[in-house]
Parts: sequence; C-alpha cells; structure tokens
Amino acid sequence: MTASERLLPKSVVDAALAATGSVSVGELPGGLPAVEGTVERRGISWRVQVVSYPGDVLVARSFLSSVVPDGRRDAAAIFANRVNWALLAGDVEVDEGDGTVRVKTALCPRGTTVSPGLAEGLLGVNVGTAELVLPALQRVAAGEDPRAAADAVLGEIDEEGIDLRLG
Repeated sequence: MTASERLLPKSVVDAALAATGSVSVGELPGGLPAVEGTVERRGISWRVQVVSYPGDVLVARSFLSSVVPDGRRDAAAIFANRVNWALLAGDVEVDEGDGTVRVKTALCPRGTTVSPGLAEGLLGVNVGTAELVLPALQRVAAGEDPRAAADAVLGEIDEEGIDLRLG
C-alpha cells in the first residue's frame, strides 16, 4: 500500500482542526501521511501530530517543545513510569537519547471507517492526557521530585478524570 492509498481520514483532519484551530496536512519522511497543529492549554503549547501507518494504524503524538535535560531524564522516566500505570489509553514517553517527551495514543480501525467519534476519541485522549502530563514533566525537568509530580497528576486524574474535549 502506498502513501497515496493510505490517506488520512477526513474525520481525523477535522478532529485535529477542532483541537488546534489550524493544521497542516502532508507527509513525513518515508511518505507517511500526517496532520499536525499546535495545542494551547493551561498556559503552555505543544505540537500534536496524527500519522497513518501501514496496516491500518493511526498514531497520535503530542510533543513537548522543550526537551528534558540530560541530568533530569532519569527523573522524567520515573515520572512517566508512575503515570503510565494509571493511563487506560496511551502512554507517556521520554527519549533517553535526546530528552524528547511524547504522549502517544493509537487506533487500529482494521478496515473500519474512522468515524468522527473514533477520531475525536483518539485525539481527545491524547490532548487531554498531554494537558495534565506535559506541565508536570516541565516541572520535573526543572527539578521537582518526579514521584510527587506523578502523584499530583494521578490525584487529578482520580478526582477530575481526563478532559476529552478537543476545543
């Protein structure tokens, strides 16, 4: 299957537009179709991207614009590990090599039409999780205790849940 045959469903582009207000649609290296834009919430902004992979897999990733400094990557990994235990859909990743932070969710529709509800669910969980996790990871990168930061995020998830709204 070529990239041109694996176009992004309109529902995914529409959901990304609802989450960001403005998107660009194109291809990543290797010809993978992608849509991306910038989300602004809680006083920070981050890039969100949805990529269509071979095998009918859609992956949404939110990227923090700043990286975790080398000396704080272990602390960021401790934070991510503690938070990942509570996440029902997706995960938090910290790249040990370059300090990049990602929140990742995926959808495998397996030949099913990606309805607006599925696309909104994919992006809603991603953006809502990123909204809670990315500011806490910034504080961990700046020196906050990773366990305390994770406990605060987990407490917020327990009390309020994850905000799944796109706009």
